[in-house]
Amino acid sequence: MSSLNRRTPQRPRGERRVAELLAATAEVLAKVGYEATTMSAISERAKTSMGTVYQYYPNKEAIVRALYDQYGEELDARWTQLMQEAAGLS
Repeated sequence: MSSLNRRTPQRPRGERRVAELLAATAEVLAKVGYEATTMSAISERAKTSMGTVYQYYPNKEAIVRALYDQYGEELDARWTQLMQEAAGLS
């Protein structure tokens, strides 16, 4: 998780909430683009309060960076799996 976060979730509920916020961020970004994305739109899409969003992320840049980091981690995991599978091929 990005060091720009205000708070790191300690329980499964908090981890789920962060995942929901990142998913909502991705949806809002895909729909309206970066410039038009707002913390309010993310909050609305995630069906949570603005306070909850700000509890984990101080601003739009931080939540978008966390989403970017998540995508990078997912890509690295997929690439590693492909490399392991390819190692067994002749």
